[in-house]
Amino acid sequence: MIFNDHIGAVNRSLQAFRADIMEDPLARKRLDLCVISFNHECVTENHFCSAQNWRPPTLVPGGATGMGQAIKVGLETLRGRLQRYRLDGVDCYRPWVMLVTDGLPTDMQPNDARWMEVRQLIQDGEQKRRFMFFSVAVLPEAIPALRQLGAQRPPLQVREGKIPTMFKWLSASFSSISRSQLGAPVSGITEPTATETGWADIPSL
Repeated sequence: MIFNDHIGAVNRSLQAFRADIMEDPLARKRLDLCVISFNHECVTENHFCSAQNWRPPTLVPGGATGMGQAIKVGLETLRGRLQRYRLDGVDCYRPWVMLVTDGLPTDMQPNDARWMEVRQLIQDGEQKRRFMFFSVAVLPEAIPALRQLGAQRPPLQVREGKIPTMFKWLSASFSSISRSQLGAPVSGITEPTATETGWADIPSL
């Protein structure tokens, strides 16, 4: 869930993100995108499609944060896409899963059944190298909950006014990945917490 004072920045940034990707001939063909929103319900705004066929959704704020269901739906959707690739004999880069929220989850609590299920899905997927999971908090209140999800990467907190920079970083990162060879190290991706070019901080414990 993203509140009104952030949703406009996110929507504008999604449009700019698509414009950046469309300027890269490789990225717009090789990048597959799926967007899932969550408030009182979980909605698949865009099913997986190539970036050149993708149209950014217009997100609206809601009154809840159904984060647990969104993670489950997102990872299941990704599993289905990867299965489709395998059936079609298509190799792919390691997918990125990016969770962005400014609220605490309202459909699960730390250590309840859904929480433990979601945590296990994230940990199993990362350990088996099925995806890389990034969690991003727009407000600091969400950091403790994101940390308890147990992802390999610590949660990030977006710096004030840096939502557009986050999406610029994403488009630049995906452009770098699209130019790399499958299985080879990727160059050209900066750390999101870099002092001069970064858009996020890693909050201390």
